[in-house]
Amino acid sequence: MLPRHVFVLLIFSLGLCACNAQETNPLPTLVPTLDIASSSESERPATATAVPPTLASSPVTYTPVYKTTDCHTLLEGEIGGEVNIECGTVTVPEERLSNAEDTIQLAVVRFLGDDPAANATPIIFLSGGPGSPVLSHIGNYYTQFIAPFAGQRDVIFFDPRGVGLSEPEMDCWGIKLTYLRDMAQTYSDKERSAAYLDSLFHCKERLEEDGVNLAAYHSESMAADVKDILQALGYQKAHLFGVSYGTRVAQQIMQDYPEVVETAVLDSVVPTSTQMVTQTATWPDEARQSLFASCASQPACQARYPDLEAVYQALQTTMRENPIPLTFTDPVLGNEIEIMADPGTLEAAMQWAVPNPYLAPFIPQMLYELRDGDNTLLTTAVGVPLISYQDISLGLMISVLCHDQVSGLTAEQLAIAPEAHPQLSILNTVAAYDNGRFLQEMCQEWGALPAEFIAREPVHSSIPTLILAGQLDTTTPPAFGQHVAESLSQSYYVEIPNQGHVPTFGPAGDCLQETVAAFLNNPQLAPPFSCQIEQTEVEFYVPYDGSQEIALTSYTASDLPYTVMVPADWEPGTYHHFYWLRFSGDVAQIAVQSARVTIADWLDFLEENYVSSGLEKVPEFSEEIMVNGRRWQIYTATFENHPVTFAFFQDTGTTFHVALASTTIEHAALYENLLLPVLDSLTLK
Repeated sequence: MLPRHVFVLLIFSLGLCACNAQETNPLPTLVPTLDIASSSESERPATATAVPPTLASSPVTYTPVYKTTDCHTLLEGEIGGEVNIECGTVTVPEERLSNAEDTIQLAVVRFLGDDPAANATPIIFLSGGPGSPVLSHIGNYYTQFIAPFAGQRDVIFFDPRGVGLSEPEMDCWGIKLTYLRDMAQTYSDKERSAAYLDSLFHCKERLEEDGVNLAAYHSESMAADVKDILQALGYQKAHLFGVSYGTRVAQQIMQDYPEVVETAVLDSVVPTSTQMVTQTATWPDEARQSLFASCASQPACQARYPDLEAVYQALQTTMRENPIPLTFTDPVLGNEIEIMADPGTLEAAMQWAVPNPYLAPFIPQMLYELRDGDNTLLTTAVGVPLISYQDISLGLMISVLCHDQVSGLTAEQLAIAPEAHPQLSILNTVAAYDNGRFLQEMCQEWGALPAEFIAREPVHSSIPTLILAGQLDTTTPPAFGQHVAESLSQSYYVEIPNQGHVPTFGPAGDCLQETVAAFLNNPQLAPPFSCQIEQTEVEFYVPYDGSQEIALTSYTASDLPYTVMVPADWEPGTYHHFYWLRFSGDVAQIAVQSARVTIADWLDFLEENYVSSGLEKVPEFSEEIMVNGRRWQIYTATFENHPVTFAFFQDTGTTFHVALASTTIEHAALYENLLLPVLDSLTLK
């Protein structure tokens, strides 16, 4: 049973992982663009239980060393344009209490500001996880975090020890692959235990053969790393900016090295005095009910999705009696995974979705569709963890959480974790997690528990600190931030309505950056909360049903032989595309184009360039319609599982083309209320 609990710890950690900036995707292009000219089970050997080193009486003496490296090689083109950037590595001891000779390298990226005075005190970013890489996502971080401060002060990013581009990198892909095979029901019960046990210890043995001291990776050593990075780069102090589990490291720095901290921003706080696996939780219910209340306060959402709590509770009853089969594809092996979704699965999916600003808007639709027999959105929510953990450096995460969260706890205290964190059941781990003894034994075998008991107390400090909390955060709830604020004498607590985990990287990020900037510029004053209600309110997705008119405006271009009406409020893109963009991932779009080719040529182009690249097959003829005296040929297709309607009209050697893509639920209404009016408006020049 022991190996299954590796993933109890893993999934617990993922809840803390607002680790990467939200991916900023380019405008979706579900309608193909036309450019004819440019396209013509084994036995495991016995392994001795690792014993952490005894703490030395005083730290060893050393000097951190900084060495610059080529940024393009390090970041592989993640950052473009004129950006003043410097890359390098900082070499520090792996274990500072007894041995300075074994060293590790921390990969560092520094964005240089224009103001010499402000540059003397940089911002240093502390990522979540624990175990989440930063530098492989630096392009997204630049857009969402660095750019607002560009030119004002230096900003430092680094991959924590054991993570990403830092060396050694401590991932355990064998455990992840074992888990994916387990999800695909590859193993019998006996085989499953052996597979997990093998993958855990193979990773441990590989890391130790590479010279990794698994007991040297924890929040205290990470805090010392930050102090050393600042020293190596020539800074006396810094503004700390920690998110999720990075706030745990930030508090450790404030406690151990207050002399290097000018201010601290803690977004979605993990308290130093709280071992989260022992927390009994009411906040998931409270967050869910707050989200439902927000829907009820918006007329369109309330009209389409009334009585959400009643629907949710009814689904709990139904799924308890008749679990629902869910099938999805794992993102690594490509295996089809099928699970039976029960009430725990639904609750777990809600705990992932409610604090996620890109999933929360779809929760009302998910519940109603699930009630009506459509489990598409639930499958998406259940699959989120499979994607989330791929970046996590699992070996580092196990070491940190064993040290920070498990050490000192009894088996009885650990036994409440499944009840406190029902999202664990989303990955079928609760059934195996029948006793806290297993998690304790796993950490002992891994060798990351501290040799001496570590008392966990709140950090007491007068360092100016801005604490941010999302009202809907089910992972690090507002109560955590309030608790930490009590022992920080110069702290400012800001709770952001209707936002979830790490709100500075969510929809309210722009206005929160203003709050952060005001705090950094004058930390002695409470910063203004500049977010307006429309910037923090959840914009629930209510499918378009034709009841509201879509405003149109006249459009033409030099390469178009006609004028046409297009949606006035949609975002224009390239190749005469227009995107609705009501939310991240909105696929609704329309394109108006023409070319001196035949309809057959156009269809050949689509087949050659887009079939097997999103387009399911060549568009099929559907019907011929008369609109404003013109005969339009209507073809239909599916692009990335979304319907697309192509309308073609030929006149004197030119083919006029209008294409509409949307979700299935909206397509008929958009066809009648957008596509047909656009066709009717076409006027030749």
